[in-house]
Amino acid sequence: MVGYESDFGKYFFWRVAAEYTQKIAGGITKADIAGFNIVDMTWGFSAIVIPATVGIKLNVTEDAAVYMGAGLNYFSGGWSLNGMNNIKGGHDILAAAGVTSVANLLSDGTDPITTREHIRFRATGIAPNFLIGTQARVTDKGHVFLELETIMSAAYAVGKTQSIGGAATLAPFPTYPIVVGGQIYRFGYKHEL
Repeated sequence: MVGYESDFGKYFFWRVAAEYTQKIAGGITKADIAGFNIVDMTWGFSAIVIPATVGIKLNVTEDAAVYMGAGLNYFSGGWSLNGMNNIKGGHDILAAAGVTSVANLLSDGTDPITTREHIRFRATGIAPNFLIGTQARVTDKGHVFLELETIMSAAYAVGKTQSIGGAATLAPFPTYPIVVGGQIYRFGYKHEL
């Protein structure tokens, strides 16, 4: 998060920030049967949130304060799904080999198979946010802070499937909820310019 905050009046402040989130690890599902690749899927997520907040800041001591605020935020984000799902092929291989007890574990794979799927669900909008926190001065121009921010950013997004298996399993134009916000516990350092 990067942001700018300014006090006005004796007890009030305003701030604007930018928060970027992206999946950097994980989100990969792979499975093989006897060297035959049956699942190779990658899930992704990214979002940007720009909250603007106005609030009240009350000094507890000369160097410490508690604050709370409310505002609006712009959000844009979503998730994606890329890859292939051929669990049906794995089921057919195991059934042909006579291993039906194991093959039955794979009986719910997509049929027809999902190949080269690439679907994205993105949502954009404006929603409210709320903030409560505390700060303490540690240098002439620096404060450490601890805060809880609630960003209420959610919307429905419509994706477009790329494969016959994806259309049969999800839908040709599936709709999923996208939740970009949530509760953020934040601690850090603020420096006065």
